[in-house]
Amino acid sequence: MPRASVRVERSVIRLGEPIAGVVEGDRVYAVFSVWMASTLLTRGEAIPSARLLYKESFWLEPGRFEIRYPRGLPPTISTRAHKVRWSITFGVPRLGGRILFPRSTLRIKVLPPIPEEIETDLGWLVLNSRRFHPDDELLGRIKVEGVAPEDVTAELMVREWLEVDGDRREYTWTLAPGDSGTLAGETAIRVELPHDPTVPKDLFFFYPYTFSADFGGMRFGTETYLVVTLPEGVKEVPLPISPRLPRFEPTKEKRGPPLW
Repeated sequence: MPRASVRVERSVIRLGEPIAGVVEGDRVYAVFSVWMASTLLTRGEAIPSARLLYKESFWLEPGRFEIRYPRGLPPTISTRAHKVRWSITFGVPRLGGRILFPRSTLRIKVLPPIPEEIETDLGWLVLNSRRFHPDDELLGRIKVEGVAPEDVTAELMVREWLEVDGDRREYTWTLAPGDSGTLAGETAIRVELPHDPTVPKDLFFFYPYTFSADFGGMRFGTETYLVVTLPEGVKEVPLPISPRLPRFEPTKEKRGPPLW
């Protein structure tokens, strides 16, 4: 029986980076797939509908490899409406390639791309940052004359959306409440972004990071908005929310057991 082992350089990558590693021993057959599930595919029902976004099968020869994938795929997120899973299954094809035996599956954790920055001075509001991360403090100075703190409310809202066959569906929920007061003598708002509960061993990011995907005739994504209520009406400001980059520390290389 052929024997091989596969080592992946990083199991956490940013969207757009290749999946790189090394095959030792015999060549390996691999099946790379990306699945998504969303309650918006079932129009808000409690049980989400799953869909295969991408699948590719190929042989990996001994030595270093890089797996590249099409643009438009989503990151591995798990929010209230959407969930995305990336995986690579290695094995020996049997029955004409219909099954792999023995087999081993590796899950890949994919960071969303860094969203574009926004202007801090919006005319009626001046923000303290162009881009935000979990645990950040959002501060905004209201530049509308005659508006007192008690006239202003603020909160962060998340809008998860999906477009298929020209039909747009949305699910909106509150990420964090805000408060109003004064800053340097001016009416201001303040919102604390919640902590990201994701831990290193998790296979998803459990936070509504800003992203959009366009693949296979379907578009979906997540957006966060600052919603400010003033005497003149309600205003929305899209906020780019990005994860903090993971810090990789050098470690002594450890070889895992062979896949089979």
